[in-house]
Amino acid sequence: MPSNPDNTPIIQAGSYTPVVTVDQVGIVPNAPSVIPFNFPLTLTSLNVTTGGNNGGFGLHLKGTGFPINIQDAWITICGVNVTIVSIDNTNADIIMPPCQTGSQDIWISTPTHTSNKLTFNYISPAPLGYIYTVNPQSYNPSLKGIMEITGIGFGTDQNAIRVDLSNSTGKAYRMRILSLNDTYIKVGIPGGLAGKFKVQVNKIGFG
Repeated sequence: MPSNPDNTPIIQAGSYTPVVTVDQVGIVPNAPSVIPFNFPLTLTSLNVTTGGNNGGFGLHLKGTGFPINIQDAWITICGVNVTIVSIDNTNADIIMPPCQTGSQDIWISTPTHTSNKLTFNYISPAPLGYIYTVNPQSYNPSLKGIMEITGIGFGTDQNAIRVDLSNSTGKAYRMRILSLNDTYIKVGIPGGLAGKFKVQVNKIGFG
């Protein structure tokens, strides 16, 4: 069977009957007593379990039986389906929505299965700072370019910051950070994106 990066077999949640095929003979029939093998849809862990109630930050989920197509998965918390950035059979990356302060259940569903629930705790975040200017405010979508963002409270750790262009459908396009300090970020503008976007600076665990 094809394997996940951790060498576990890629199996989506469902009911399966083993099939044994003998060369030059064909499929070996199953006895009536053979019971189908049921593989579960489960959540096993979150990379963090606490974040700001303003949302907007990323969360990484691990589990088993995930569908490998985004359109076949729904991840739910606070009564809404979240934005799924990427998914494979054992991992999913999502953007957390805003929510009221307190513990909230999160789970994953497919058209036929629903996983167990894990708990995520929303807290009131410390002041995050502000974006003052974004330059340029328009650009030729057929070209790649440079964007400069000024503000306060960005920090100095590039691994703790994510900068996205977000459109009205909730799709987020990550921009590569070229340089960063507490009041200034320089990022690369990806080519091929036509339309109107919000510039979002997300601090991991805060929003």
